[in-house]
Amino acid sequence: MRSAPLVAAHIDGQAAEPQLGLGVRDMVERAPGPSLLIDTAGRIVAHNAAAEALVINAAAVTALERLALAVQVDGRARASEVAIQAQPAHVWHLNLWPVKDDLGHMLVWAFATDLTVRERLIGALKDSRAMYKALVEASGDFSWATDGEGRFSFVSSRGAFGYEPWALNGRYASEFGSNAAACFCAREPKSPTDVWLHGADGALVCLSVSAVPVFDDSGAWVGARGIARDVTEARLASQRLDAIRRREQLARRIVDMIRAEVRPGKALQRAVECIAQALEADSCRLLWRMGEVRSGALPEGVESPIRLQQACRIGEQINGELIVERSHGAWLDEDSDLLCRLADHVAIAIEQSAQHLELERLSLTDSLTGLANRRAFEGEIGRRIASLGRSGGQGVLMVIDLDNFKTLNDSFGHAAGDRALAMLGTMLTTATRGHDVVARIGGDEFAIWLDGCTQSGAERVAMTLRQNIAAQAVIDMGLSLSIGMAALRGPGDDLTALFKRADAALYRVKRAGRDGAQWFEQEDA
Repeated sequence: MRSAPLVAAHIDGQAAEPQLGLGVRDMVERAPGPSLLIDTAGRIVAHNAAAEALVINAAAVTALERLALAVQVDGRARASEVAIQAQPAHVWHLNLWPVKDDLGHMLVWAFATDLTVRERLIGALKDSRAMYKALVEASGDFSWATDGEGRFSFVSSRGAFGYEPWALNGRYASEFGSNAAACFCAREPKSPTDVWLHGADGALVCLSVSAVPVFDDSGAWVGARGIARDVTEARLASQRLDAIRRREQLARRIVDMIRAEVRPGKALQRAVECIAQALEADSCRLLWRMGEVRSGALPEGVESPIRLQQACRIGEQINGELIVERSHGAWLDEDSDLLCRLADHVAIAIEQSAQHLELERLSLTDSLTGLANRRAFEGEIGRRIASLGRSGGQGVLMVIDLDNFKTLNDSFGHAAGDRALAMLGTMLTTATRGHDVVARIGGDEFAIWLDGCTQSGAERVAMTLRQNIAAQAVIDMGLSLSIGMAALRGPGDDLTALFKRADAALYRVKRAGRDGAQWFEQEDA
């Protein structure tokens, strides 16, 4: 029986111990990959079809001969990788073993594994890594990786947010904020996400971070990796643009509101409210000749607010001043520009309000004496009586006639009559208190509301008025005052009833010969 030749097995690219197998030629032909036999003279005496690419290539043949010679010299197996420059180029892993044929002649069996695809993949991977690095460096992005403890284990050569790579490696991502940890230690893929954190200089930096998690073979999370880009300037510019757009919208609202508001005083109040909102101020004040309009207030304890002021002008004339204040946060140039624009519109609203108030004042004021007219008097006293009725307060209505006024007018003319009426108006104002109300309600008829006054107090006022008119040397026409008085009776009483009672008392004084003061009595009704 012929002895069976030794056949080598190939396991994971490593030469293994020969095993018993088929005949030598059958072994070559049935091998799953390129297989051939080389004799002691270095000749290829047999090969299978898969080895054709090796047999026809001179470089491959030379390499095989060299390795076969070494195997024959010491009788030990050899393994080597051989790159063959061809079109296309190939890389082979060669395993050679000493064997004998059926006659006992020494042969070398060569088995080859084509590594070309693997090498090309490795080359492509190297190229892609180099390309990725070049793209990252060129784009301004930086790549990074974190480990299973949440620490930076790699940062590309540019560093990140002001730190050099060595200053970040080994540091926990959570040191830079919870948002940073959530992105740099991602447990699931993250598309570009904005993260604000403090850079090396302490300033806020915005990074757009993309991340993928990394898991080991058991599925356990072992870190994350990704790229990030500093987008601080773009985001700040976008925020500024958004703020400008928002303030432009608010500015248009303010202007539209000022134009649409039919009550000028209300327009000023709404204007300062909107300005405070547009400038994100704690308070906004408008100072003008009629006083102050305010919206908001500074927090308690703020002693040195950050203030922005702007005069309100129409042409060269300043008619007001806007003052906005914050407890913190510097004013920007665009804040000042916006306030300047709004101040021009507020200046127009101020003039409209001033004209409205003047017209309102004229409609409620007697032009000769400067006192309230009947309409103003009835409106104001009606409100006071309603309030006093609820609280149970006191008050007295006095109705006053200037005696002999018609004779003065007929004898000396209307100018003299006007001077007498103006003098009486001044006299009534001087004899009353600041919170009392004095009005001219007819030609030579006046009224006084003595707020919170008792009957005895009202009698003293009446006496003073009569003494003062008697002491005036206007024209010796015997000018005097007839005064009717009525006291507020409590809840349910109103101005109409008070006027009716006071007029009744006045007529009683006139029937008695004028120049006197009387209270309403029941028989006057």
